[in-house]
Amino acid sequence: MSDASLGLVIGFVLIVLATLAFVIVAVRAANRRAVVPVVAALSAWLAVTAIMAARGAYDRAPVPGPLAAGGPVLAATVIALIVPASRRVLAELSLQTLTYLHVVRAGVEFVLFGLAIDHLLPTELTFAGRNFDIAVGFTAPVIGALAFGGGRPARGPLLVWNLISLGLLAHIVGAAVASHSHVVLEWPFVWLPGFVVPIVASAHLVTLWRLARR
Repeated sequence: MSDASLGLVIGFVLIVLATLAFVIVAVRAANRRAVVPVVAALSAWLAVTAIMAARGAYDRAPVPGPLAAGGPVLAATVIALIVPASRRVLAELSLQTLTYLHVVRAGVEFVLFGLAIDHLLPTELTFAGRNFDIAVGFTAPVIGALAFGGGRPARGPLLVWNLISLGLLAHIVGAAVASHSHVVLEWPFVWLPGFVVPIVASAHLVTLWRLARR
């Protein structure tokens, strides 16, 4: 377990639960029967990443630990975009919910800043350094409200916002991998690269795929 304060641990676990809740709402809007399998799969993955982190498996991974933790979820999303049965579900996901989901990124940034204050994370990985991802978290509810206000998604603004937000996410992930920060490979913060990051990245990919189809 991480040496972070109890408040940061609890706060981050709540962010993980909020991320899972957004996924449930989005999936339920598409296909209620898919909710249980999705929740079961994601819950199992959360347990797997926690166990692997406790055993130090990500420290010995042949690829950088954060990539090893989050790669399977992102790969599952890419596969789901290819398989016809899962594509039908993804095609019905609530784009507005997938947009609101990114509000969790604001919470993540405050947790990262707390870890930096505790000297467990480089300041460069926070909004006090080179991490601008907090802007995505703050603008997500605004975009979610305005881009869907007319009943039909505003394709242009959504496309631009998702591309910029995905770029900011890729930037900080690259910086985190290069920093070799160990706290993100410890429980519960292993759920950042192992769950939260691939989920928000998947939300971008699904949204961009849907917008491209239109």
